[in-house]
Amino acid sequence: MITKRLSIVGACVLLIIFLVVSISSALRESLTYDEIVAVEAGNDAWRKKDFSRDTNVPPLMREIAVLPSVLGFTVYSPYPNIRELPARMVTIVLGLMLGFAIYAIAQLFFGREAGLLVLFLYVFEPNILANSHYITQDIGATLLFFLTYMLLVKVLEKPNLKLFVLLGVVSGLMAASKITVVFYFLVSMLGLTAFQFRKNSETIWKYKGSIVFAIVIALFTIWSTYFFKTNVIVASGGNTE
Repeated sequence: MITKRLSIVGACVLLIIFLVVSISSALRESLTYDEIVAVEAGNDAWRKKDFSRDTNVPPLMREIAVLPSVLGFTVYSPYPNIRELPARMVTIVLGLMLGFAIYAIAQLFFGREAGLLVLFLYVFEPNILANSHYITQDIGATLLFFLTYMLLVKVLEKPNLKLFVLLGVVSGLMAASKITVVFYFLVSMLGLTAFQFRKNSETIWKYKGSIVFAIVIALFTIWSTYFFKTNVIVASGGNTE
């Protein structure tokens, strides 16, 4: 049986390993094309309120990535990967948050041993290590997906208005991070909801007003990541002449 102190120490060691490996990769590897586009799109969003550079990708993760430079935290270097280290550090921090969230939830549901095992697998998972230091949506979207999914589980277990509001906000942020994540969540949501409906159909219909309210909050949250610009909802028509 692992003690609480040993579990915390083990988690800290694993997260430090993740941090060191990710920073080392960020310092060593050149910027990818996707990262260059992400930085430019993020700067356009903050400085010009313009989202037209890449309309296929929601803006949230790019806005968060360039936030250090918007706030004045810049690095001067002839090397692009060093100049954009603050933006890469944002992804690394999100990766640390995801690792901690996975550890905490696994420990809560299955015990300290399971928490450490899951965190160990996360820290040394090749796909995580490959994306943990790039200025892309993947790590941040995964974090928001995980939080939204766990909130959904909590809502289905013990629904209340506060949880529905929180679910609306977090799911809106998730949808504003990466489009493909939404489809994975919808499949998961339908499966969990169908299971809960079989157990107690009255509970679901009792909170139908709260469900609609959560959807409205989610849509409002998505809109907020576009700084409440109406032209991203109804774009101006093209010139056909």
